[in-house]
This record gives sequence, structure tokens and C-alpha cells, in this order.
Amino acid sequence: MAERFEASTHVNFDPELVGDFRDEFQDAYDQVETILVELEQAEDKHPGLHALFRGLHSIKSNLRMMQLNELSEFIHSLENILDDMREDRLAYDARFSDVTLLSLEQVRDAFNAQFAGDNQSIQELLPLQSILDKAHQDHGNVGSHMRDALLHLDPLLVEDTANKKDERPSDLEFFAHIANYIEHRLGYDDGATRRQLEMAEQMNALANHPIDTEQLRAAIYVHDVGMAFLPQDLVHKESVFTDEERASLKAHPELGAHLLSQLGIWDEASMMVLQHHERMDGTGYPNKLQQDDICQGAKLITIIDTFEAMTHSRAHRDHKRTVLRVVAEINAQSEKQFDPKWVEVFNVWIRQIYIKGSAKK
Repeated sequence: MAERFEASTHVNFDPELVGDFRDEFQDAYDQVETILVELEQAEDKHPGLHALFRGLHSIKSNLRMMQLNELSEFIHSLENILDDMREDRLAYDARFSDVTLLSLEQVRDAFNAQFAGDNQSIQELLPLQSILDKAHQDHGNVGSHMRDALLHLDPLLVEDTANKKDERPSDLEFFAHIANYIEHRLGYDDGATRRQLEMAEQMNALANHPIDTEQLRAAIYVHDVGMAFLPQDLVHKESVFTDEERASLKAHPELGAHLLSQLGIWDEASMMVLQHHERMDGTGYPNKLQQDDICQGAKLITIIDTFEAMTHSRAHRDHKRTVLRVVAEINAQSEKQFDPKWVEVFNVWIRQIYIKGSAKK
């Protein structure tokens, strides 16, 4: 006599029948999966919804035949939502496809446990069935109910779908990654970006925040991005530049500014990057702007960039100057290269923050 399985509900299952049922379920599962993939792409959802209903109904009938009535009722809850969609009482929601496939996997686990005499997996489906029933009864909040169903079935999937926008790195985090790459590619001392950020924020604070903090941070991160796209032998060249090489170097602010401008919300930062090599006397680049034509952020960044370059070694220059000498040189260029107002702020910063050791070198 063939071995028989007895579930907790005292239903006996013939092994041959169980094998046939599993094969039928797998065939139906594969069919449903194919239908769902096609449904995602179809402009007219109705043929796919009808085919999906037939597939689920076949699974439900087989479950009932095996006297797995609780699981049959669970599939019926899926059918109710599907019927609402195919009858246009409810708009098709793509999340329903994920819910359907994941639910069928749960059903498979439950009937396998049932065949082994464990009814617990069926009980674990009851909270999910309750969510599905709410979606059928509350069409106005079906999206929320679908999200709850996905959360119950696979929390990670909900994080990747419903919360994807919240979990994407912010623009500033993205810019920070770019800045880290720039440091290494250009051979800057480790921590160059961090030092420049601290200096920028501290000087901006000393000046009573005339520059938007986030726009300033974005500009600090991205201002040298154009340099990273230049040939390495050009970036690190120690001999005299040709006219063509000099033109390539002078174009780097435009590359960073263009990157920021494409994102739509960083126009101020884009302007700072574009102008950070302009000079008060009009001899800078790329547009030979002077005095009030240069934005405040660019005036600040050019001092910060100069201070960092002169006080820390770089790949093409292994020597650095003393802080006192750099201070003297920046002050000597007041009104020529640098805005006198920002030079005054720089002097205050040197006395109050840097020389006292609050700034991290």
C-alpha cells in the first residue's frame, strides 16, 4: 500500500495525487508568470486580466479538489481584486503582479507544509488575506493596500519600489562621491574636499551667510570636476603649457557648471563653479568678468581654492607654503584677484579659526 501523508486537519493525501497536483500547480504558476510579464507591456490590459483570472481560478479549483479549502479561499481573495480590475471597477496596479507571484509562492510553501502535516503556514497567510480583502473593499486606497501586502510578503521589495525615491542618494551625496574621485584622480592630499567644505561654511558663517549653504556645498564638491576629465599628463604637467593646453585647462569650469545646470535646482552652484576662476580685475576665465559681475560664491571659492592649493601638496607639486606666507599672498592680491570683503573675512577666519587650531589641516 502506498505511503500516505496526514495533515494537521486529518486529511490524507495520496502521494501520486500530490505529485500530480504539484505538477499542475507548477504549470499554472509558470503560465501566470508569463501572463503577468505580458500584462506589464500590454496597452490593453483586459485580455491579460481575463487570462490571469482563468489561471488563478484553475489553481483555486485544484486546491479545493485537494481539500485545501483555506488556501482556495486565499486565492479567491486574489480573484476578487483581479475581477475588480477586469471589470474596470479598479484600475490595474502593477504592484498586483508582484503580490500575485509572491502570494503563489506562499501558497506553495503552505501546501507543502500541509502535506507534511504542518498547518502553521496556512495560518500565516491569514494576515495577508485580510490585506487583500481590504483592497477589494476599499478601492480608494488600493495602492496603500498593495504596498502593505508587499511589505508583508517581502519588505526589501517595498523598499526598492515604494521608497526608492527616499532611499536614492541625494544630489549632495552624489556630488560627494564625485569629489572623492576627483581627489584621487588629481592627486590632491586626502581630505582636500573636507577642508574646503569646512573653510567655506565657516567663512560663510562669519559673513552672516550671504550664500545659500547647500548651493555652496554643491559648488565646492563639483568645482574641479572638469579637471578630472582632462588627460593626466596635462593635469600634472610641470613645463610651460601650449596655447591649446591652456585653453583646455581654462574650459574646466564650464564642464562642472554644465553638470550642475542639467539637474535643474543647482543654478546658483552652477554659477559659482563657472566663475570660480574669474578675477576682480577682469583677467580671469572663462569670461573675463570683474568685480560685481562675479557672484559671491565664486569670490569665496577662489580664495578657498587658492588657500588649499598653496598649503597642501598636490601630485604635480610636492612642496607647500607656510600659512603665513599664503595669508600674505592672498592679501597682496586683494582687489586684483580677490574681493577685498572676502579677504577681510578670510583674515578673520585665519585668526579666529585656523590659527587657533579649530580648522582641521
